[in-house]
Amino acid sequence: MKARIAAGLVVLAGLAAGCSAHPGVAATVDGQPITMTELDEATTLSPMYQTPPTPDVVLNRLIDSRVFIDVAAENGMGVSSEEAAQFLDSLEAEELREDGQYPDPVLDLIRLNLIHEQLQTDPNAEQFLDKVSERLEDTDVELSPRFSQWQFSADSIRVPDWVERGQ
Repeated sequence: MKARIAAGLVVLAGLAAGCSAHPGVAATVDGQPITMTELDEATTLSPMYQTPPTPDVVLNRLIDSRVFIDVAAENGMGVSSEEAAQFLDSLEAEELREDGQYPDPVLDLIRLNLIHEQLQTDPNAEQFLDKVSERLEDTDVELSPRFSQWQFSADSIRVPDWVERGQ
C-alpha cells in the first residue's frame, strides 16, 4: 500500500512539474522571463498599498512595466532605477532591501508608478499612451498555468478625462 502511495506521489509530482513549459517562470514577455522569485520580490511592495494586490495583479503590473519603462525611455519620460531607489528611500522603505539593495522587480514597479505620476500632468500623455498601447498589443506574453490571464486592455491605460493635465 505504501509503495502505491509513494508511486502515486511521484507521478503527481512529475505532472505538477510539467504544468509549465518553463518551470520557475511566472511569465515570459517577448521571450524574457519573469521568474517566480522576481514575482515574490515584487510582492514585497504589497504592504505599501491600501488594498494589497494579489500575485496575479502584481504579475500583470510587472508585464506592463517591461513595456512602459522602454516606451518612457524612448520618449524622454524615463525613470531610472536610481530615481526609484531614491523614492523608496524617501519613504523609509529599508525593509524592502535585500543585501542592501532594492530588488529589480520592486524598482521596476516603482518606476512604473513614477511614470504614471508623470502622465497625470503631461500634455502629451495621450500620445504616449497610444504608443504604449500599440507596443502592448504586439507584446508576446506567455503565462504559467497557475496564473489567470494577462489583463491587457488599451482602455485600462488611458488617463481618465477628469484628470487635469498641466499646461
